[in-house]
Amino acid sequence: MERGASPEGPHERPGDKEIARIVLKLLRNYWLYFTKANEINSDGIRLLASALRYARSASPQVRRELKASIKERTLESVVKLSQSLNIDEELLRELLELASSRNLYTYLHNNSLGDSSSSSHLRG
Repeated sequence: MERGASPEGPHERPGDKEIARIVLKLLRNYWLYFTKANEINSDGIRLLASALRYARSASPQVRRELKASIKERTLESVVKLSQSLNIDEELLRELLELASSRNLYTYLHNNSLGDSSSSSHLRG
């Protein structure tokens, strides 16, 4: 094994794991971090910018996509970033289906503020 190589492969860098955690938080809380026009709002940008502290130990492709996501501020750029992080395609598809439903923004916002069981409705 050459110097610096890991058994997990080149995509398994410490920074990638932390950035993936932040991206999943961003996507799972779509109604909180995105506008109705699928653009990242100011809170979402703050969260995404917090991933920059891990960019040094991330792979070059992830660093490029992170920079693009912060610059473009769109759902599509976050999807590209999540793909470069090798986030599970099925989970990503499920989150995007929820995000694309017309009433998701209102539904999640209304149910998460007063109903503690709203997360159980989404898992089913």
